[in-house]
Parts: sequence; C-alpha cells; structure tokens
Amino acid sequence: MKSWSHPGSPTASTLAGRPPDTTSGPHIDDLGDDDTPERDALTGVGQVLRRARGERFSIEELGRRAGVSPGLISQVERGLGNPSFRSLHKLANALGLRVGDLLDGDGAEERRRVVRADQRRTMGVGALTYELLVPDLNGQLEVLLTTLPQGFDNREHPF
Repeated sequence: MKSWSHPGSPTASTLAGRPPDTTSGPHIDDLGDDDTPERDALTGVGQVLRRARGERFSIEELGRRAGVSPGLISQVERGLGNPSFRSLHKLANALGLRVGDLLDGDGAEERRRVVRADQRRTMGVGALTYELLVPDLNGQLEVLLTTLPQGFDNREHPF
C-alpha cells in the first residue's frame, strides 16, 4: 500500500527524530566548514562548468545534451551541489571536455599541457633566449627551448 504525504505532514524520517531529506543526494553543506578543501574543489568545478557552458548553452540545453537535470547544473555552478562522477562525466562529454578539466578548478586554463608559441614565457640571458614550453615550472616536467644566435660559442665558459 502506497502512502502519500502532504507538505507539512510527518514523514518516516521526522517521526524517527531526523530532519527530512530535502536533497536528491549529498549536499555541499554536508562538508562542514566553509573553507574546506572539498568545498573549494566543488566551487572550482562550478566555476569551470559555468565558464565552459558560457554563451554556448543555456542550463536547460546543457542538461538535455548531458542527460542531467538543469537543477543539478545550477546547483553545481553555484557551488551548492555535490555531483557524482557519472554526472561530471556526462557534463564534460556534453561540453567537449575531459572530466579532469572540470576538476582542475579555476586555474584549468593555465594548466593546459600545450603552450602556443605566442603564449610562451620567455627570458633572455646574455645572447641566449629561453622559452618555457610548459605552462609553469611546478609540474613533473620542465621543458625549455633555447635559441642560440648564429656563431654562438661557449667553449670558454661552459654552463
């Protein structure tokens, strides 16, 4: 036998002394303090999602393409939702991104693996020019392109 409850009527959880579950899943408020790493990460996911969606899709259109509810997208973008990995995967696919792009947070664009020639950091030391071929020197791989002028000779002063 099915039972239907009306707004304001007691539910099994309230009768058991627990507050009613008003969310469809884990909520960011379950994380506790305002400045936890988890909250920061979820806020970053929301910022990347909003920026990636940009003017290309409305929340409703992205939801339709990804197969997730517009409400979930809105919550995630506002830093209020705690999406499942499956939801993140669907959203990333609909936006043409990797899940990792969403998880990289607010600095995702700066951590891209390819640095175009016109975006490279350069440094001149004497007659040499160094170009940084990776986004920064904080990763596991540091790659520099060194340009030597024609006729350069450092035999007298190696490294």
